[in-house]
Amino acid sequence: MIRYFFSKIPALLFEPIVVCAWIAFLIALLVFRKCHRRFWGITTGCIFFMIAWRLICHNELFSSRYSSILLYPAIIASSWLFFFLKDFLEDKGIFSHEKLACFPLVCIAVLSIVCVGKTLHYNPYDDYTIKICRRLQKEIAGKKFLLFSSIEYSRIAYYAGIPREKVLYWDENIHFLNDCRNYYENCYFIFFHRKNTPEPNVDFLNCNPRIGQWECLLREWTSRKKNKEIVLCRFIPSRPNVEIWEKKIPKMSPYNLCPNGDFESVLTGQALRDRIDYYTSIKASDFYTKQDTLFPQCWWLGVTSAVNGKSPMMSLTSTHALAGKYSLEINGDTGLNSGFIPKQDGTFFGYIQAVEDSLCRVYSCYWNEEKKQTELIRTVLFNAEAGKTYRFTLPVRLADIPQKAAYIYVIVQTPQHILLDNVEFLRN
Repeated sequence: MIRYFFSKIPALLFEPIVVCAWIAFLIALLVFRKCHRRFWGITTGCIFFMIAWRLICHNELFSSRYSSILLYPAIIASSWLFFFLKDFLEDKGIFSHEKLACFPLVCIAVLSIVCVGKTLHYNPYDDYTIKICRRLQKEIAGKKFLLFSSIEYSRIAYYAGIPREKVLYWDENIHFLNDCRNYYENCYFIFFHRKNTPEPNVDFLNCNPRIGQWECLLREWTSRKKNKEIVLCRFIPSRPNVEIWEKKIPKMSPYNLCPNGDFESVLTGQALRDRIDYYTSIKASDFYTKQDTLFPQCWWLGVTSAVNGKSPMMSLTSTHALAGKYSLEINGDTGLNSGFIPKQDGTFFGYIQAVEDSLCRVYSCYWNEEKKQTELIRTVLFNAEAGKTYRFTLPVRLADIPQKAAYIYVIVQTPQHILLDNVEFLRN
């Protein structure tokens, strides 16, 4: 709170007026606190109320639009200060009445001239907001992106028409890149850069995904002093856990530990009937109760229901198989998890082809026997373009798994339409 009264508000208003106003309020507190207590309390309370609700509603007072109303009490207090000083100096006999007759009017006139001069001051770089917004709109057109902005420039996102959920304050949410670096193709940063300070670069991120392409797109001075500029940068993070696979999908390794990772074994007979009975008993999607559905052995399909009238579908398909005879086709908001694998150091691999643009999530997990629930180890989140095949990699380290946990497995989820094949777990 103190920094707003003595730093932010003087900078947003005009320093000479604010200084005079503070002196006036302090003097008034000493002079009128007894004889005009009610008037002083109401006036002071109104001013603090104007400041308080802006801080509560907006958290910050960086915009002059929210603090300009404070000019009225500041100007009144400054004017009263000059008349008070005239009467005070006369009463103390320091100056005669003739010498101080025009003192208040001269002070008010000088302060007014200074304020007018400040208002008429021309800043040739005042259009930096417009330039940043135009460049940002051009950059983000048709792309998956996130905007990291310091809180002073949250208005730029609004002017550029960027949805609120796409904007994060980089000083608070920079770690968000660790989770979403595989999904967002472009991350943009807006921040201040002061003269004689190091140039912004990838080390500015100060987080794990430093490997990537960093580029300064636009730099604009904010005032004629040229001591501070606003910078727009783009960071394209690398995808260490996802790669586009354009070659033929290789055969499964003989050392694979993921059961039925190639989806060639089909659930049949009594095992199939038991599975269908289970899905029927828990009122899962109607699709899972069909007798002609091809379910893979060792894999458990996600329990789900119809979304917007569309029942999710998950079945083995031979029509568009990525490798071998079958691939698993997922169409709708659902997922599946593999069979249990004894915990050990290793890596999950797998191949996903997007039939339509899809958001894919792949998790490496362990089973918490005490809590009877799944616990996540690592996550891969990425946007898959229609028609392209992707290879995901998920390392598993024993150091990340509690000693009491005995098994690990992989979960694949998507709300769209994909094909999945050749999921492996190879020991390191």
